Amino acid sequence: MSAIQPPNQAHQLPPQEILMQMITSAWVSQSIYVAAKVGVADLLKDGSKSASELAKSLNVNADAIIDNGKLLVIETVIPGANQPSIGKFLDIEMLLMTSGGRERTAEEFQELFAKGGFELTNIIPTPSPISIIEGIKK
Repeated sequence: MSAIQPPNQAHQLPPQEILMQMITSAWVSQSIYVAAKVGVADLLKDGSKSASELAKSLNVNADAIIDNGKLLVIETVIPGANQPSIGKFLDIEMLLMTSGGRERTAEEFQELFAKGGFELTNIIPTPSPISIIEGIKK
């Protein structure tokens, strides 16, 4: 897993990385659209689910993800204990507004991915509080 880069350093990226981010942003927006369209957030609002549980709820085949297939999660990643973050306020909001919903640290995402049969491979920060969390199927 690569190190999490603070959003304020994003402008210091080399031009080829900026170009790659621009190209992949279309894929990310399409993924967000599909996840919203099929209601993935609604399925996860009461807690984590394995890939098999999500597939069953969506009436799709969990085995359709090829080996080393990528999983992208668009979510806030909470930093370490003494690091300020708007995500910590979002975490409190999630606790108040849902039954058990919460934001997660990188380590918690790693455990969550493993539970679902994925390996967390990268966390890509964005200029917003949201990161792109990437994993591959084990």
